Amino acid sequence: MIDIKSLRADPERFVQAARDKGADVDIHALLEVDRRLLEAQRELQDIRTEQNRMGKQIARLRGPDRTAMIEEMSQLKSRAKVLNDKIADLKPRFEELMLLVAQPADPGVPVGQDESDNEELRRVGEVRTFDFEPKDHVELGKSLDIIDIDRGVRLAGTRNYVLKGAGALLHHAVLRLA
Repeated sequence: MIDIKSLRADPERFVQAARDKGADVDIHALLEVDRRLLEAQRELQDIRTEQNRMGKQIARLRGPDRTAMIEEMSQLKSRAKVLNDKIADLKPRFEELMLLVAQPADPGVPVGQDESDNEELRRVGEVRTFDFEPKDHVELGKSLDIIDIDRGVRLAGTRNYVLKGAGALLHHAVLRLA
């Protein structure tokens, strides 16, 4: 996720990044939600500070002054509840929009529609040629009997798999290594 401070500092950079990457996000709407969220959080913090200050004063007061301050404290409490509800409404929208923000590309990266627009900057070594048709990871996993896609789909739904035997051992070994 993008750092909101970077987005606040240079929103046009992120607008351009969204345009370049074809991301459908309204950066200005995100900044407006962020502004309203920050405003509500600051006001809530001020109210809590005031409640703490008043709580200490109430303990020392007697009579009508105490009653008036208790009444003022209850008004602060109701305002705090309104702000908490506002924050609870804004936070999911803010997080949803933040997840859509595209990471700006390096200025040297060419903008293109698909991988055919990529530029090859350099090639290290020689491209291997095989005297057989190379298999992808799914074919290799099935032929080695270390992956079961059908069982994974039945258990957890589309695009899932189950590692078994040596595949599970390899997975655990990589986790331990990391």
